[in-house]
Amino acid sequence: MFIGVLIRLNWGFRFWIFYRAKQDGPVVLGWRHPWEGHGHAHGHGDEHETSH
Repeated sequence: MFIGVLIRLNWGFRFWIFYRAKQDGPVVLGWRHPWEGHGHAHGHGDEHETSH
């Protein structure tokens, strides 16, 4: 029973590590700056700039 708990925790930690690497990997490796956003254009402020 104890081994089963350890295996589940191991998979949980692996999932968390790979999920965070997917989210923050380029920032950690220096490929992207944290203030550049996440790459999805949501149109923040675009309507306001084009209306003037």
